[in-house]
Amino acid sequence: KLGEVPYDTLEGELRSSTGCKTLYTYHQPRDASRGVLVVLGHGFMRSRKRMAYLARHLASWGLPVVNVEFCNSKLWAGNHDRNGADMVAVARRLHPGKNIYMGFSAGGLAAMVAADLDKNTLAFFGLDMVDNQGLGEKLAPNLGFAFYGLIAAPSICNAQNNGMSAYALAPNAFVIIIEDSSHCHFEFPIDTKCSIVCGRGEEKFSTDIIQQTILGLTTAFLLWQAGIDANGETWW
Repeated sequence: KLGEVPYDTLEGELRSSTGCKTLYTYHQPRDASRGVLVVLGHGFMRSRKRMAYLARHLASWGLPVVNVEFCNSKLWAGNHDRNGADMVAVARRLHPGKNIYMGFSAGGLAAMVAADLDKNTLAFFGLDMVDNQGLGEKLAPNLGFAFYGLIAAPSICNAQNNGMSAYALAPNAFVIIIEDSSHCHFEFPIDTKCSIVCGRGEEKFSTDIIQQTILGLTTAFLLWQAGIDANGETWW
């Protein structure tokens, strides 16, 4: 469920090192400490609109969140390294302190790049994160902070859970499989076209139960790591 913390929203943009415009939506809780910023990335060839509800949900629990839209991804090239660099650039513009990088699917891989680049990284969180050409496996052994995440059942859309290799290699990793979920459950709301391609799941549990589980575990981890609510650790 949504939290009760009021927040303000700012739309912004900055120019990527490649020249394109990186758009972002920044949610700043009014009564929360600005100690930690959550930097959120969307999936391959998607947009920040697909992560908008999640960003608002987290802000309502007192977490400053910036929802980034990648301008460097192309149908023929994810350019995850550039997307990660753009996440760091946005974080540096908005926030001088610690950052938690998180992302869905290929956005999780971009968040890994960002977490590796940024000396102010506090933690990483993946939402059915997908690796590409071994980039995640290469970065993971160097990421010593909390490296947590949630994954769906294997499918073509999460490259048969190839992101699991990164969790296996990271020193402080913990990943949970959300039973009966598909790749599509990690966007809010679910895109029915996504379900056709990636699989529906939901043989045992409803959409609502699956997505509330994802939201609950995600929020708990971030509140715990940000120092807002230590009880978040008990969820894990």
